[in-house]
Amino acid sequence: GGAGLGMGEAWDGLLIALGLKEEKVAKREKAPDILYGIGIVLEYGADGTFRIADVEPFSSAFNDGTIANGDVLFAIDGQGIKGMGLAAIRDLLLGVKGSSVSLSLVRVVGGETGA
Repeated sequence: GGAGLGMGEAWDGLLIALGLKEEKVAKREKAPDILYGIGIVLEYGADGTFRIADVEPFSSAFNDGTIANGDVLFAIDGQGIKGMGLAAIRDLLLGVKGSSVSLSLVRVVGGETGA
């Protein structure tokens, strides 16, 4: 048996979360604009996936209620993120205050699956 995420019963199905970019995160050196995110913290897993490590309380991601810690993010606004670096993903997630972003997630349910 090998690790690796198959499309078996370990997946709980596709979740789509819509977040509003309202969390102030960064100010670029040369541009005066402030970038806004949706209030999620991503971690890069050993299996090459990006997982939700944390959802900031009262952020738009938190208020949406769809996103949970441990969810696997695999597309942003319909664009697959496999093989992308964190910087590229961050660029997709951040933007003008009040703009929205669509996240495609899958939830991995508990380790043991009774057969």
